[in-house]
Amino acid sequence: MMNLARHCKLVRNTIGFVVIFLSTLTAFGQASRSKTDRPPAPNRSHQKRKAARVTNAGVANSNEKVANGQELQAQQSQAKEDRSPTIQESEHNDVSPPLRSIPPAARTHGRHVHDIEILPRNFNRGAIDPVIQRSAATALAPVTNANFDGIGQGFTGPAGTFSVSSAPPDTNGDVGPNHYVQMVNSDLAIFNKSGTAIYGPVPTNTLWSGFGGLCQTDNDGDGVVVYDPIANRWVVSQFAVSGTTTGYLQCVAVSTGPDPTGTWNR
Repeated sequence: MMNLARHCKLVRNTIGFVVIFLSTLTAFGQASRSKTDRPPAPNRSHQKRKAARVTNAGVANSNEKVANGQELQAQQSQAKEDRSPTIQESEHNDVSPPLRSIPPAARTHGRHVHDIEILPRNFNRGAIDPVIQRSAATALAPVTNANFDGIGQGFTGPAGTFSVSSAPPDTNGDVGPNHYVQMVNSDLAIFNKSGTAIYGPVPTNTLWSGFGGLCQTDNDGDGVVVYDPIANRWVVSQFAVSGTTTGYLQCVAVSTGPDPTGTWNR
């Protein structure tokens, strides 16, 4: 009985020691994990250096943006300056007599050929055009109210018969409230809306008779006529390039009213 009681006491003591040892070991492990999982203390010096780098980078980016903005502003100013029109004062001005009362200017004899500059065309002839029109579309042009012959070989008007003396013709014309004005290279004619020629054909520089200078003496053609529906006036322009002392001129005339056979501001 004595030996059995001593043996039981020894077993209880051993079990208690083991429990205490395991509890101590568990507590130590938890303490070690807590210490390992805890983030390291911040490095104040490293944070300051990083903040300084970020600040310097921000300053650099700001300076770069300012520089880019200044460069863009300079480019825009230059582009605006390049797009600005060049304004030059006219060499001479006057008001013409009524065009219907001006005798036709003398015609120059012989044929004249205006050079046509050939534009370079570097086509990729092997390319396929995805929008090429392979069939004729339905005619959409409105029906004309009147058709009549304009200036051409054999055309006859109040000022006589026209003969082709220049090539290419550079046909140009415009319609006003009551008239159609046509220019064919170096000649001008005026029609009513019925197609009857009421003035011309005359050399275009007839419009500058009495004006003086190259606009009066030269008739280089390539004229342009436009009707301005807002101002209710006609605008005619023709260059004069044959002179050697005054250089190249652009002769411009604007009618004083809607009647192209009346007076013109030149």
